[in-house]
Formats: sequence, C-alpha cells, structure tokens
Amino acid sequence: VWRIPGHHPLAGDKRGPEEVVAFFRGLADGKFRAEPIFFQAQGDLVVDIHRGWSNVGSGPKIDQLYALMFRIKDGKIAEAQNFLTDMYQSDAFYWTHYPLKPLPGRLADDR
Repeated sequence: VWRIPGHHPLAGDKRGPEEVVAFFRGLADGKFRAEPIFFQAQGDLVVDIHRGWSNVGSGPKIDQLYALMFRIKDGKIAEAQNFLTDMYQSDAFYWTHYPLKPLPGRLADDR
C-alpha cells in the first residue's frame, strides 16, 4: 500500500504494484522531479526526505519538502506513507495538471 494524502485525482491508497506504477507514471507525465536529502533505516522502517517539484505548464507550480515512511517486509516495500509540507499547494497543482474525465466517463458501469 502506498498512501498519498490530499484531495486531488492522484490522492489515496495505491494497492499493489500496478497501481503504484500507474501513480509514478502520472507523476512522470507531470514532469515531477525529486531530489533526495536524507535516508535512514532502522529495523523494518525507512525514512526518506526529499524535495519534489514541477514547473510544467502555465498553472500552479509545486516545490516542497516531502517525508516518506516505508515499512519493509521480506525485503520489499509493504507500506509507504507520504507526508507533505503544503497540502494546499499539492491539491492545486494536481487538480490543474491531472483533471478528471467528464462525469459520465468517471462513473462505474456496475452501479
């Protein structure tokens, strides 16, 4: 599980490799970049602090610090929790650069 906080189209829990890869593919499409600042492991936990930014397009930009907490199990990431320094900046950026489809296309077929 990879947890992304916020109230934007990319927010929420990503479950399994396919959803996590799709999330990172979305970040790459938005020209999102990350610069590592600090990594530390202790037991089954790893902390990552990095600067993340994107200045793509004419809308809101994003540039802030992030902290990630990973829980490792059997040598693999079992859980990742992302912590943001500016939720409002994130929501504005992601809503602008990752709009949802019009309403009829967003609804599930099996209601």
